Amino acid sequence: MVTKKAWLEAGLRMLAKEGYGALRIERLAGALGVSKGSFYHHFSDGMPGFRRELLAHYEQEHTQRHFDTVAAEDQTPADRLRLLRRLVMANEDQEPRRGANIRTWAAHDDDAQRTLERVDAARIEYLRALWEAISGDAEAATPMARLLYVMLIGAQHLLPPLEPSEIDQLYEVVLAAVLEDEP
Repeated sequence: MVTKKAWLEAGLRMLAKEGYGALRIERLAGALGVSKGSFYHHFSDGMPGFRRELLAHYEQEHTQRHFDTVAAEDQTPADRLRLLRRLVMANEDQEPRRGANIRTWAAHDDDAQRTLERVDAARIEYLRALWEAISGDAEAATPMARLLYVMLIGAQHLLPPLEPSEIDQLYEVVLAAVLEDEP
């Protein structure tokens, strides 16, 4: 039997490749090679429940899990920022359109919008706290956090979008310039 997590991961892959409009029970079941009955076993309220759980799964796996991984490391704040960059870029390598496609979904769905607002706020706050720990400059921490985050979001929306390696190169240039005094 296919697990709930497998359904959610299949949903994230489909969302990344084809956008939120592709999230259909038949398509997901076909991608997993199972019947629709398996879907209803895990999501008794159907697609609305699946979409809510998919958004929560996205928030946990692509935001909170990164925070937890970085926090578990005994590193300097600058090294934690570098680790966060590596984790984010690894996700971009796997599914570069996921972020942009979730933003498109959020433009059409209140639940997705609320989730994305929460995710954006948490990510910016995390970057702000890291930057303040790195620089000791509380006033510059919020603008720097926004800059670092907007670089990723903007790069995902260029047409054609930047490749993950190109986004990583941007971060390398910016972080090298601003962290030049850090070990």
